[in-house]
This record gives sequence, structure tokens and C-alpha cells, in this order.
Amino acid sequence: MKDIRIDKNDCCFKFRVCGVIEQNGKYLVDCCDDNGFFCFPGGHVEINEKAENAVVREVLEETKIECSIKKILAVIELFYNKKNRDFHELGFYYLLKPKTKILAQDFCLEENDNGYFRKHNFKWFTAEELLKNDVRPTHISKIISEGKEKEFISENAR
Repeated sequence: MKDIRIDKNDCCFKFRVCGVIEQNGKYLVDCCDDNGFFCFPGGHVEINEKAENAVVREVLEETKIECSIKKILAVIELFYNKKNRDFHELGFYYLLKPKTKILAQDFCLEENDNGYFRKHNFKWFTAEELLKNDVRPTHISKIISEGKEKEFISENAR
């Protein structure tokens, strides 16, 4: 399949989904390839794929955890620059529930993402720890700690 991604000169548009896995008051975050910050597991939506199906698929690929969707938390539009390239990203963030009980301990996995190997360092954070650490996008941690949902946010991170 083909990801929903448009590359044009020095700009890129991406349609992404992320899963916020909650278990016993803790949330699973990922520091991918030791990039210095945390995010929620997820990835690109493919052409002709529902966002709901994409988030379940992407989270399973990255974490090996099978989940179901509880609800949508937010739609976030991000603008940022990475390696002198402008990005415009539309992200759907879903609250997920593991289908089976999983150990609430930190773990590492390696993912083969279309020939590119990514190292995922997963950690479990409380809502308070989400706010105290560099978890991106920052609005998700606030939405979780405040108990909000279904927000649309446009954030310029340039």
C-alpha cells in the first residue's frame, strides 16, 4: 500500500494516526531511535484505509500489542521543520485499550518499517509524568491530564 504523504520540493504533508494506550492509569510512550523526545505509537494512514484501522495496525506493528479503540481524543494539525524541511502533518489521536492485559514495564522492540529498522524504547508514564517529560505533541498530555477529548488543535512548532 501507499502512505498518504505528499512530497513537494522542500515541503511534506503527512496524514498520521497515533494510539494512546492506557492501562491502570499509565500511558505507553515511545522514544524512537533515541531521538530525545517521546511520542505515542502510530504511523501513516495508507490510501483507501480508514484511520481507525490504520491506528490499530500501526500500534500492533510497533508495539506487538493488539488494541481496540475506546474513543478519539483529538485531531491535531502540526507545522514543523525537520532537517531544513517544512512539514505539515494532520494527526488523529485515539485512546486505545489493550485486548489482553499487558505487563506495565518498560520494553524495547525493533521494527522493520519498509526496509528501515527503527528502535523503539517504550515507557509507561502517569498523566503527571506525561506533563513533566518531553512528550510530543504537547497538547495530548494536556488533554489526557484534563480529561478532555475530541479537540481540534492547530500548532505551529516552527
